[in-house]
Amino acid sequence: MSTFRGQAPGERNDITHMISINGLPNNEADVTAVAVDPNNPNNLYFSVEGDEGLYKLDLSPIKDDSKDADEFSNIMRKLPNGFNQDLK
Repeated sequence: MSTFRGQAPGERNDITHMISINGLPNNEADVTAVAVDPNNPNNLYFSVEGDEGLYKLDLSPIKDDSKDADEFSNIMRKLPNGFNQDLK
């Protein structure tokens, strides 16, 4: 299991930001499963320990902005091993 905890100063962590705006009680969460939508690779779905919801993160704004290319790569490297599994 990979853990995304809060935000380092000066860094943007889109996954914790997405969780936060979806109403989880704080900006810390353990990401327990991740999958890419086979019909739209820009859509990343993930679940969070202790919460039954499935969250969607649209990666297209990150991919489309060359300034954010490094951030996109960093997010990809931090994802759990199941990142490439297909949604069923």
